[in-house]
Formats: sequence, C-alpha cells, structure tokens
Amino acid sequence: MIRDITPDGMQYIYVRQPHALGLEHAFLCAEQVVGKNDFAVILADDLMVAAKPIMTQMVEQYHRLQGSIITVEEVPWDQSNRYGIVSGSEYQPRLLTINNIVEKPSPDTALSTLVVVGRYILTNGIFDEIRNQQPGVQGEI
Repeated sequence: MIRDITPDGMQYIYVRQPHALGLEHAFLCAEQVVGKNDFAVILADDLMVAAKPIMTQMVEQYHRLQGSIITVEEVPWDQSNRYGIVSGSEYQPRLLTINNIVEKPSPDTALSTLVVVGRYILTNGIFDEIRNQQPGVQGEI
C-alpha cells in the first residue's frame, strides 16, 4: 500500500519496535538505520495544519540553530498525565530552550502544560542521552 502512494525517487525504511517501551525506545530501535546522521520523526497520529508546513518551519530552525527541534502545544493541567511534558525558558518568541521532559506526570507534579507532539528533528547525540535515562511510568523511556 505504501509503495502505491510513495513518490518516485523517495526512499523509506521502517523498523519494528519489539516492545512498547516508549517513543525514545523506538528511536533507539532505529539507531542502526540512522547511523551518525541527524534525523526527523513525524508521528502519523498527530495532524498539524499551518499556512507554512510545520516540518518546513522546523527544518529552517534546525539549520539556523544547529540543534534538536521538538514541537509542543499547550493542554489543560488535568491532561498532563497523558503526555510528555516539557519545561524550560524562552529562547526567543515561540522558541523554548527545553530543560526537562517528564513522561506522563500527574497534574499535581507537572512542571508546565506544554506537551510534546509528533514532530521532531533530532541530532545524533540523542541516542546517548536516551541510553542514560532511567525508565519512567510503565517502564517507558
């Protein structure tokens, strides 16, 4: 089915995650494919619509800042236990330097209402960071 909709000349690779241990674990499963490259991740279950495509905006920021870029959005406090929550400080208008990401904190311990949503551009250094994390809620990394 994917071959039928893939534009000519486009290459795609998929890797199966053997156990549901969180998104960061899925990133580790793809490390051999990614190699030493920086990479983008688009989660198909998060639909994002903007006048200028979100990934285009992210690629522009990646080239300008030379670092990882993650999209976030605000949710009500009582929904914090459903998402990865970020906290940090404003770098520029609409850009945040992220200091902390906590997976599914309870509303009374959530550091903000900013949740990670399904668009990432990550530098290769993320793999070492992930390996140094302790599993969190339900064994997720």
